[in-house]
Amino acid sequence: MDINSFRFFVYCYYGFGKCINSLNNNKLSCMCNITYFPVVRNITILGDLINRACWYFPKSTQSKVEIYIPVDKDLIGIDLETLEAPRAQQRYIDNLDHIHLIKENEIDLSEASAIMLWDKKRQLDPVILRHIHKVKIVDPTYYFSVEAETYQRMFYTTLTPDSKEYFLQLSKKKLSIIDRQGKEF
Repeated sequence: MDINSFRFFVYCYYGFGKCINSLNNNKLSCMCNITYFPVVRNITILGDLINRACWYFPKSTQSKVEIYIPVDKDLIGIDLETLEAPRAQQRYIDNLDHIHLIKENEIDLSEASAIMLWDKKRQLDPVILRHIHKVKIVDPTYYFSVEAETYQRMFYTTLTPDSKEYFLQLSKKKLSIIDRQGKEF
């Protein structure tokens, strides 16, 4: 598939999900339940996903996010603190009480506020298409910078409405200070 066709496919995929959200009036005040998909069967991939989740969704008093990662039965009891981050990444695996490993049979995508699709090959699975309006593709090999942009936008969506209002007012206050300082020069 050439780049223009693939770009068109990417925009249609996300656009279809946005249309479904609009039709259903799906407006969540806080994305507090994030589930990764598909099941992780490899400890190296698990280390990568946990490291990214800890970086992009740090445990915070401002965010009430709970992250669920379905894993193979051989990985269910693993101590997350012992996981290795990929060599190309700094290690952020820390403060993990908001990250939960679940068994494959415990996956319930209907309960998820967002579905973090970490394997692009699964984007057309029937189980994913039923929930396309919640899918966020975070496969770093997907398309251009989709993974990084998705993660960057996601933390804000995990903030409580009170936290969003607090940061809005804080930003306005800081911008007015900068504006006043600029007029003094």
